[in-house]
Amino acid sequence: MSSEPVVEPRSLRRQAVTPWLVWTAALLEAALIGFSPLLFRRQFAASATDVNLDLVAFLATIALVVMVFATAGALITRKQPGNLVGWLMLVGGPALGAVFLGYLVGVVLADSDPATASWFVLAGVVMFGPALFVLGPGLASVFPDGRLLPGRWARVAWLSATAIVVGAVIAAFAPGQLEESITIANPLGIAALPAGLRAVADTLTTLALGVGAVVGPASLVVRYRRSSTEVRHQLKWFLYAGVVWALVIPISLIAEETWTAILALLALGLVPVAVVISVLRYRLYEIDTLINRTLVYVPLVGVVAGIYAGMVALLQRAFTALTGDTSDAAAVISALALAAVFTPIRSVIQSAVDRRFKPDASSASSKWDDPEFRAAVETIVRDIVDRPSPDRSGLRN
Repeated sequence: MSSEPVVEPRSLRRQAVTPWLVWTAALLEAALIGFSPLLFRRQFAASATDVNLDLVAFLATIALVVMVFATAGALITRKQPGNLVGWLMLVGGPALGAVFLGYLVGVVLADSDPATASWFVLAGVVMFGPALFVLGPGLASVFPDGRLLPGRWARVAWLSATAIVVGAVIAAFAPGQLEESITIANPLGIAALPAGLRAVADTLTTLALGVGAVVGPASLVVRYRRSSTEVRHQLKWFLYAGVVWALVIPISLIAEETWTAILALLALGLVPVAVVISVLRYRLYEIDTLINRTLVYVPLVGVVAGIYAGMVALLQRAFTALTGDTSDAAAVISALALAAVFTPIRSVIQSAVDRRFKPDASSASSKWDDPEFRAAVETIVRDIVDRPSPDRSGLRN
């Protein structure tokens, strides 16, 4: 019997090496973003110390999010090379890093070296639309199996992706200034082209992202209605992370503070974590417990904070009326009162959430109406179907 080693095909070797090359590129981008205050120490030292600290924290968070996306993509492509979900996150991580790195270096070098700065800003401008599309509507449209829904869903997704690519190409060659806030001309701009091309590129990108923002979540709803229990739990992980991020974004836009932007980026980092958990099916069914706890503790924190603030204000007014001065006793009394009512409030909210969202197996007309029992049966059946059949000819012999 021949013992010659099996030679791995070139395509398989390339498929195994490519994720790590892309991941390495993301690592380099993250390092440049995170350590940019050291690389451009003179420019960062020109601003106030508190602004510096906020900016350093913001840049470190960007670097973290880039690496989380790239690492999640590398993990999935290693386990499931044919799943487009992993490849989108793997490519989307460096694309997002290119946007931030391009604008960061471009702004820093705008005065000292405008020629070099123009290329970095151009990279940020060109990659802006594709990065957002890949990590947003694109990822939502193919989650969790890596395939688009057939029919009009696939057509709309491809049209949106095409519009994003066309917009990026137009922005790359549109003449004139790259950004309104950065007085740098496009180094690839063709002067013979119309001056309003950049507006056309922005319009295409905005329309494509808007359509994708509707089609992506809608396709998730359709998948949820058509899917089995396990796929529904996968979708719950993804939707949970997406909803958390969607709730934080308005806060960031309204407050316009660095710490809220950091919070929004950290919430965005939950998306790749949820994707890895759901696609690789690790502790998949604990998402119901996580949703239950979120529905309990988010309103609980709001209620407790409101009661505490109200009691402190009321007691401070009472102390001022009685003694003519404020007192720290107001905060102490409020804290003691909250300690007494915290558990009853939590119990009330927990009971309300359980009645609305937790399945009641005792009220089911049959055992099959219990979702946990149905999920267990589906798992057993799937294991039996996927199990290789024995060699019957060998048994006969």
